[in-house]
Amino acid sequence: MKNIKLQRTISIQYLCLLTLVLVMQACSKNDDTVPTIEPSILPISLSGDLALVRNEKSLLIDLNNGNLIEETATSTTEKYIHFNENYYIFQSNKIQKTNALGGAPIWEKEYINDPDSSYKIESAKTTFFETTLFVSYRKQHNSTYRSTYYFEALDITNGNSLWKHEVSSELTPYVYKNRLITTTKPNGNASMIFQYRNKQLGHLEVERTLTERIGGLLFNGDFIYATSWQKRVFALDRELNTVWSFETEEANPRQPIILGNQFIFYSRDKHVYSLNKDTGNLNWKTVMPNGFTLEISAFNDKVYIGQQSGDYKLTVYTLNIENGAIDKTHNTAMSESYYSTKLQFYKDYLILITSPTSNESDSQIQVELIHLTSSETLWSTLYNIPLRNLETTINATD
Repeated sequence: MKNIKLQRTISIQYLCLLTLVLVMQACSKNDDTVPTIEPSILPISLSGDLALVRNEKSLLIDLNNGNLIEETATSTTEKYIHFNENYYIFQSNKIQKTNALGGAPIWEKEYINDPDSSYKIESAKTTFFETTLFVSYRKQHNSTYRSTYYFEALDITNGNSLWKHEVSSELTPYVYKNRLITTTKPNGNASMIFQYRNKQLGHLEVERTLTERIGGLLFNGDFIYATSWQKRVFALDRELNTVWSFETEEANPRQPIILGNQFIFYSRDKHVYSLNKDTGNLNWKTVMPNGFTLEISAFNDKVYIGQQSGDYKLTVYTLNIENGAIDKTHNTAMSESYYSTKLQFYKDYLILITSPTSNESDSQIQVELIHLTSSETLWSTLYNIPLRNLETTINATD
């Protein structure tokens, strides 16, 4: 009997002691007796660099913090294209092939200027196909300020001319589905002429004039897709016949995108449209909260729309590809009322590049690195380089 009482006494003492210890531990953790919750810290960073290149300068940016690593001055008259492990340098009247930037030319093609005229070559008016470089250029007559236009094919192994034609206006060449296509706008933006040309000889085979201002062109599958200022979008087949046409309430000036089987574009009627790219039938349309769209892009089965959503404010909307619903928004403050936007993606990151005015040749841009999953802005920095014709390259090590 005494043993039972002793055991009960020890048990009660043990429980009291345990309770006292627990109370003391709780008090020692927080003297105010209010429980504290440590915030969850998600380390988000991107190692590597971002190269911003324009004719007169190039910037190298640290992706981790946005700091400027290096600024390099480049020639204002040179532009290069990297093709098949070689570099093709374009100057106003000269084309060079090298195996490295700054290296000795493998060959050089020079168009000789004279006191009465000078040649103008633009890299944007060229295209490559296998061992051929197609070049559209002009010869400007100094006394009359008129130009004579040429379209030429060069053998990229030695720079020799394969053929050369005088044409009525400046051409933009493409090679798609093994066919040489040229487009031209002889009357400014009022109309566009599509042309199929023989690759071996350069002569014209098929031509069609579109008597409307074209917003953007896209080559995909067997069709050529176009957005138009004439309140429609349409698709052309290989013979330049209209396959389908879709009407909108306002103009469609922006470049479209293709995502899977969807043809997606933004219209000035404030809607984003998704059409079946083969038939032109409507999949879905989404009205956007703001009327001033700056950019439309696609990445990882998502559609991203950049819109100016107020003074000194820009919003990037993420749209569901299945139904067009707005899944997410990311708001960012701007130092100016920005007008032009460039979206570039890498894995789970968005690089947002904006220009402060409608003149993309202005000398300043704002660059912002955004983590898409968390919508967290990692850094935002201003740089002195124009947005127009700006080339961006992500060299990430993650």
